[in-house]
Amino acid sequence: MGCVSSKQTVSVTPAFDHSGSLRDNAGAACNSGADSGRYRVVLSELGKKRSSGSKTKKRVVIMGGEHVAAEWPAWLSAVAGEAIHGWVPLKADSYQKLEKILILRRLDHPNIIKLDGIVTSRMSCSLYLVFEYMEHDITGLLSCPDIKFSEPQIKCYMKQLLSGLDHCHSRGIIHRDIKGSNLLVNNEGILKMADFGLPKFYGSGCRQPLTSRVVTLWHRPPELLLGSTDYTAAVDLWSVGCVFSELLLRKPILQGRTEVEQLHKIFKLCGSPPDDYWKKARLPHATIFKPQQPYDSSLRDTFKDLPVTAVNLIETLLSVEPYKRDTASSALASEF
Repeated sequence: MGCVSSKQTVSVTPAFDHSGSLRDNAGAACNSGADSGRYRVVLSELGKKRSSGSKTKKRVVIMGGEHVAAEWPAWLSAVAGEAIHGWVPLKADSYQKLEKILILRRLDHPNIIKLDGIVTSRMSCSLYLVFEYMEHDITGLLSCPDIKFSEPQIKCYMKQLLSGLDHCHSRGIIHRDIKGSNLLVNNEGILKMADFGLPKFYGSGCRQPLTSRVVTLWHRPPELLLGSTDYTAAVDLWSVGCVFSELLLRKPILQGRTEVEQLHKIFKLCGSPPDDYWKKARLPHATIFKPQQPYDSSLRDTFKDLPVTAVNLIETLLSVEPYKRDTASSALASEF
């Protein structure tokens, strides 16, 4: 497994469409409260001024004087002034495009991939985010038969993953796509969370319903499979439990082909929820997917060859009831 060489090897991804809206993986515009509203107003005002000749140009300069001086496109200054504050645009031909990775600039942690710069194109109104380069990812390493992780290595990776995730959650951000291919590792053994294509703010201040169509199927928690639109950071902890199990067993533990099969495999491994869970949760698909007969957990029997401390942590992270998964911070303090 070697490094990709280039003039300056980085990861680059489009972040905005031509309309200036930040977009998610499904192509829908993602608005973030007051900031997005203000940007929409700026765009609207610019459109109205356009018919009055020179006033349009003057308006752009007033709204983003430093951005104009730095040669940022006017359309980008209008919709993302805060995001590009203090930066100078880079040239696209200085980089090799590797893959799409979207991250939030506000996250600053050694175990979260770092945003190094922004590349723009005046001709096509394209915007690319540039990230530091990492040689490997967890899924790729697990697929190599010659590579075997020791228990200390797994502990090291888990500590880094949970530290990065705790940083996200403490700032009200859920990742919503934790999986091995999104966990990058360099040759020094440093792990960084990447691919923030589906992040979302959560908490008491977020009243809009969330989509349940997130997280890769094999790492998707039961509440999302049941159609929940009001979930918490616990969805990330379930995915961490899946990754942890993969590191220990060297293979995915829940490989469903459909959502129904995935949920069946979850209940068969972790046990089905108690009756009061179905009554209180009020999940859209509860009536359809509720098993006719309750399942008992087979988790401890499945992982009987693993250290007890590891099984205890897996059992917590893979709790069918979200509140029992605790937090990333509590997982960091676990005996394992």
